[in-house]
Amino acid sequence: MRILCALFPLLLVAVSGCSSTQNNVQKTIHSAQLGATKNVHRLGDNWFAGQPDAQGLKEAKAAGVRTVLNLRTPQEQKGGVEERQVALIGMEYINIPFGSIAALTDEVFERTRFVLSSVEHRPILLHCKSANRVGAIWYAHRVLDDHISRDVAMAEAKMIGLRSKGLIKRAQEYVGQMQASNASFAKPEDDGQK
Repeated sequence: MRILCALFPLLLVAVSGCSSTQNNVQKTIHSAQLGATKNVHRLGDNWFAGQPDAQGLKEAKAAGVRTVLNLRTPQEQKGGVEERQVALIGMEYINIPFGSIAALTDEVFERTRFVLSSVEHRPILLHCKSANRVGAIWYAHRVLDDHISRDVAMAEAKMIGLRSKGLIKRAQEYVGQMQASNASFAKPEDDGQK
């Protein structure tokens, strides 16, 4: 028993080092470039952006991005052009769309948080049209999954592109609801692939 007690702290250190979000907790977000894509930022193996152009997608692939997570609705997209471009250059494409505050449901938060927390999807490029929606998703992920303070997460989200008061309110409501219920997300049946 004494040996088990002595080894327990070492086990905790080893397990905490295996966290899929560990590499994002201590770093700061910084501006980056991907072709002519606007509002590009990076934190660890996470990239954030407005709508990427074809060159931006190629540069993301060259930088090691494995998955493109698009938050734009089908109505905003040009007939699946991005999905085809992503497939042609050898990255995974996931679309979890929401175009309004009302469409930013708990399910959308849970599905995006699952993808962001999954090692097999990393490195990842998370985007919408301007990075406004990206910031709302990132805020929830950082507070609930990376366990950083709401203030730090909000500063990051705004740096990424979050500016809509409605999206800010909705993201804060979701985070509050999840923290009050002490809930975590369950692995979704479908992670939004194609």
